[in-house]
Amino acid sequence: MLKDHIIRYSWFELMQIYDKVADCIDLFNKIYCGQIFVMYNLWLLCTLLTICRSLSPSVKYSEVYASDLFMYFSLNSRPMFLAIMCEMFMSERKKTLSLLLHVLQLHEGDDQKYSQIKTMIMLAESRKLEITTNVFAINVSTVMNFAGRTISYTVLMIQYFYNHVF
Repeated sequence: MLKDHIIRYSWFELMQIYDKVADCIDLFNKIYCGQIFVMYNLWLLCTLLTICRSLSPSVKYSEVYASDLFMYFSLNSRPMFLAIMCEMFMSERKKTLSLLLHVLQLHEGDDQKYSQIKTMIMLAESRKLEITTNVFAINVSTVMNFAGRTISYTVLMIQYFYNHVF
């Protein structure tokens, strides 16, 4: 019964599918690159403001803390989700390339399949599946970079706050 549901694709169809997925990601990058850049910078500002507000002696109500935390987590879920999705794209691309290289070694004697697989490898190497902001690629290391920058700015803000306010 399981054999009835197996769909077999030719190498040409697989190349077309990969190319269409890469086109979709490129289109996403062209439309949303500026918004993604702004989203990551707003994440930084939101973190700074949330930490500074939580340290402020003027804010003493738990409702304010709860609303700040809700706003903080709702704004921070999008950059994290986007970074995880981009990491998944990049890991699938690496798996695809390693699988294609393995299949290429198996079909070295068959010239037609060898050239098709070689073309697929060139397509996968040239069309990277990554989400970018025109400034940087989105991945987990970018998120960690922003987290480190947030911690550094927060320390500076706290030092400024206690040196000039108290």
